Amino acid sequence: MRGFLTMNMNMNATDMQTVVIVGTGLAGGNAAVTLRQEGWRGRIVLLGSEPTIPFGRPPLSKTYLRGEEDLSDWIVKPADWYEEHDIELRTNATVQRVDTAPSQLQLEDDTALDYDRLVLCTGGSNQYLEVPGATLPGIYQLRSLAQCEAIRQAARPGAHAVIIGMGFIGAEVAASLRQMGLDVTVVLPGAAPLARVLGDEVATVLASIHQEHGVHLVTHDRVIGFEGRDRVERVLTAKGAWLDCDLVIVAIGIRPNVDVLSGSGIALDNGILVDAHCQTSVPQIFAAGDVANILHPLFGRVRVEHFNNAEKQGRAAARALLGNLQPYDYIYSFWRAKPFWPST
Repeated sequence: MRGFLTMNMNMNATDMQTVVIVGTGLAGGNAAVTLRQEGWRGRIVLLGSEPTIPFGRPPLSKTYLRGEEDLSDWIVKPADWYEEHDIELRTNATVQRVDTAPSQLQLEDDTALDYDRLVLCTGGSNQYLEVPGATLPGIYQLRSLAQCEAIRQAARPGAHAVIIGMGFIGAEVAASLRQMGLDVTVVLPGAAPLARVLGDEVATVLASIHQEHGVHLVTHDRVIGFEGRDRVERVLTAKGAWLDCDLVIVAIGIRPNVDVLSGSGIALDNGILVDAHCQTSVPQIFAAGDVANILHPLFGRVRVEHFNNAEKQGRAAARALLGNLQPYDYIYSFWRAKPFWPST
């Protein structure tokens, strides 16, 4: 009896509360780890729709795709760490709806999960081309580990790959496939890749680097269809070009995953609107990572799709939940071309 009373005297109200984190990417994984390491003694449930533990995706378009690196250096924590620290990690667990009154999540398996506080790290999903032939086998997206494995299996030396889009992922995959011995053609809407991010001058240099390494650029054009018998064989562009291919990678960006928030009352606009402390419009609900449109103290409202931001913002959201209301003022840093072309 004395031990029971002592235990309860040392507990506070939050020790009986449940934090649910939706999303097992870098933001969600780092939020869970930070909560436990920095003092949260209540229940933590970490939900992810994919079968993998939290890890960073950058190698999927680069060193992992090329078979040069495994993912061991990119996992947030080993699988047994979560169990050892009393974090309920649920993979293959898809949230269908977020309710705020009552505070409850509806899951795909028809179960419900109550929460006291919620961290939304739902990330983004690839945008799809809605054109004839878009569902043919041999047309790939790159977001998950399974998608990367499928591309790697299809990427035979000497095969011809067409990449649609040349943002970060398109540029990285083009470089990787070329290094793997494939012929690579990229279709992009502008004159050079990443011009809006890098500026015209740097984008032109990046285009030249890719071309020097044998990547063929089809600029100022877009894809309007695919053809093939049992799998994709040709790509048709708006300007009338027919591009023969063995595989296609569609890399035209992502959209923030907010569908589960419909009717929740959580404010949305190009993602989940959060203040400088990662707090949403609903008290005790936070958001971080690719899905979070944050009010940055220096840059104003911005949504950043980058692993550095996901790591740091996941930690910041956890600290805000713990009551450490320091504004998230991280100065964003981005990708370099050099790692993708060894001779650059």
